[in-house]
Amino acid sequence: MTKDTLKQYRCLCREISVLQSELKFADPPSSSLPSDTQRRLLDHQLLRANQLRDSIETFIDSVPDSEIRLILRLRFLKGLTWQRIAFLIHHYDEQYPRKKIDKFFRLYENNRSPLLK
Repeated sequence: MTKDTLKQYRCLCREISVLQSELKFADPPSSSLPSDTQRRLLDHQLLRANQLRDSIETFIDSVPDSEIRLILRLRFLKGLTWQRIAFLIHHYDEQYPRKKIDKFFRLYENNRSPLLK
């Protein structure tokens, strides 16, 4: 898992909502081939977006360090700023949570699992 993948989470949630709306309001299934093809494509896109969203959530849930897990949730799932996260975890320097996450990813990318269950 990379930071870039985690950064997609909030957009994935919006994409899932849009795809669900499109499927809900799409033409009812009929013998029309283009409509059926379009529905299958939307279903496939929705499945792929849900799988990626679930993998991001599973990754964050698998982090055993509660402070790192909290920072990951607040930053990538909730979209809070580093400053706001610092205040919520009772550190008043925005560099603290950012540096913790940078260090986590450096270790994770080198070993692929030192801080994961």
